[in-house]
Amino acid sequence: MENRYEKFSYLITDINRSLQRIKNLEMKELGLKGKQVQVMYYLYRHSEGCSLSQLSKLCGEDKGAISRTVKELYSLKYLSTEGDNGKYKNPIKLTILGREIGEIIADKIEILLNKGSMGIKKEDREDFYSNLEIISKNLQEICNKKGEDND
Repeated sequence: MENRYEKFSYLITDINRSLQRIKNLEMKELGLKGKQVQVMYYLYRHSEGCSLSQLSKLCGEDKGAISRTVKELYSLKYLSTEGDNGKYKNPIKLTILGREIGEIIADKIEILLNKGSMGIKKEDREDFYSNLEIISKNLQEICNKKGEDND
């Protein structure tokens, strides 16, 4: 009998562990950490800038962690804001240096995604992501339902 739980939890954990390891190894030369890579990547993809809340959602991290990461990236001169509403009220954007680093990150991610999905047909990959999204939504609903039951 196939043990779906063991297989699913092992593979998801293994994939996540590999992603974290790859991020650390690939970004070591740039002096960046995992969360910094995430923030830089999403700001590169959203050239109009993002708020802390938007970055938090995109990165799947809480606002406090993203705020600390943004602060670190400001100190490295990778980020800027425009306007006079204060640093965190305006959209956060990449500086020119930040865009250069963002492009390197985006290129590395594209190469790694291509290597990671070698041997998988485009249609199968699309089906995989679609199914993974369904599983994610279903598990979120279970969590939300359990949270409501405990209130």
